[in-house]
Amino acid sequence: MSWVLAIAAVGVFVIAPLVGLIEARRSHAGPTDVGFWVFARAVAGTTHVRWRRRAGRRESPVVRFDLPGAEGRARVEGADDGWRVSVRARLEQPVGFAARLCSPPAPPMRWRTPGLAVVESPMPQISVETNRPEPMASFLAGRPAHEALEALLGAVPSFEMTINHGVVALSTVVGGASAGEALAADGDALVDALRVVLTALGDEAEARAEAGEASTGCAACAGPLGDDPQVCRGCGTPLHRGCRATLAGCIGGRCAEAADAL
Repeated sequence: MSWVLAIAAVGVFVIAPLVGLIEARRSHAGPTDVGFWVFARAVAGTTHVRWRRRAGRRESPVVRFDLPGAEGRARVEGADDGWRVSVRARLEQPVGFAARLCSPPAPPMRWRTPGLAVVESPMPQISVETNRPEPMASFLAGRPAHEALEALLGAVPSFEMTINHGVVALSTVVGGASAGEALAADGDALVDALRVVLTALGDEAEARAEAGEASTGCAACAGPLGDDPQVCRGCGTPLHRGCRATLAGCIGGRCAEAADAL
């Protein structure tokens, strides 16, 4: 009888935790996860940064790649129903507004960027919010933006696009056994759309610069900062607390507090 109890104890206290550890390592595969390399090759990525720990949690490798007038970065994080794949780029010339586009349409995110309000969408499958309707309407009316949104609707089941003055981010939730598989599945579709969006936003930024509009206020939405901005402890950049929450960190590409920091 004693040997039966011993075997049972081994199964409970050794085998079960070992299986759990193996499964956890598989689901959080790092640079050995071939999916990251497949994606990097598809977008001509040049760097594959290792997994790291920040604030006690593991974060995805960051794949870096070139975009029109900007550097792109892609990463993956766990979501309730899979993996959230995110690609992000920083514009050389800020566009002077903030916006959020979601498909399927999402409830307003009023508690984030100040002044963000729902505006008319060019497509019923997409909800649109912005703090400056005029430049946003000009952006949406252009053919490149329309083509990028149409391509996204056909490529991924859902997406969220945020424009934060000088940062554009696209994300989607993908099911999959590992983070790398999720990135390889839909990451390149996000990058293709982001390339087109950046071209359209670049035209808006040039028009803004020619009109003599200066970049003032919050670095993430160009709105007035008010009396109590949140100052980044990493680089000292003042942002609205809501804008920082939307960005999941600092806006600066070189700041260690950024969501896609290297």
